[in-house]
Amino acid sequence: MLGAILAAGCVRQDLGECPEDTGYSLWFYYPANDTADEFSRYIDHVDLYIYNTDGTPVLEVDLSRAGLDTYQGVVPELDAGYYTVVSWGNADGYSVVSGTDDLDTGRIYQSQYAAGGTVTDFDSLYFARWTVFVDPAAGGRDTVEFVSAHINMEVHIAGYGEVPAGSAPLELTGVPVGYDFAMNLLPEQADMFPRWSLEGDEGIITTRFRLLRFPEDTGITLRIPDADGGIRAEIGLADFLARNGIDVEGVNEITVPVYILFRGPDFYVTVDGWETMPVFPTVTGS
Repeated sequence: MLGAILAAGCVRQDLGECPEDTGYSLWFYYPANDTADEFSRYIDHVDLYIYNTDGTPVLEVDLSRAGLDTYQGVVPELDAGYYTVVSWGNADGYSVVSGTDDLDTGRIYQSQYAAGGTVTDFDSLYFARWTVFVDPAAGGRDTVEFVSAHINMEVHIAGYGEVPAGSAPLELTGVPVGYDFAMNLLPEQADMFPRWSLEGDEGIITTRFRLLRFPEDTGITLRIPDADGGIRAEIGLADFLARNGIDVEGVNEITVPVYILFRGPDFYVTVDGWETMPVFPTVTGS
């Protein structure tokens, strides 16, 4: 089916190059942060789901990088009428999709969580949902515009000391692990243990990971454990965003940096590195 769809017409980044007799087509578009189309830069895999007005599935297409290099979209063979198009970009590593037999039951979950494992990261996920009217006789094109469905995080920890073997220097609690097919966060949450490394001559603990797009009042908490299994430091992500004037809503490509510096029993948190005036969250543990 996918081969027939791709052979049916042309959908390219420059729509002017496409012939006029290709029928109805869908074109994928991602503006990043109010720039020109950046789809091919950020998205290399698309899962496309098309539903009737009653929510029943009509078509499901899996487009890999190879397909998108030739066709930045699809030319679906559909009867005349209204359809809801749902697309997930890059859902191919830490994501699993379920419930696609109905638009209202479609879900996408972090794959490690779904398998009962430890959550370590999320995909650089992108989302699009569009209602379109198809008239095969008239042809035409609809643009399916993607938005970012993830937020990049960087956490740098200095002065921690040696990390005990088999332990993790960073834990996140209250992490949402799924969306419905309208990109609403689902109620399920999990603890998360991002992968980490030591960087620089001073051995700064660094971890880079992604989260599903959280609201500014998120309940996610960053916890730094101590060697005895207690909590050495605890930072509410919502409080951190508010203190540092970080607005995560309405911005597609964003990275939230968190710098944590330990000095004896105290710790300092900032967004621009340890040279700036530190933020003083509540200190817990010793």
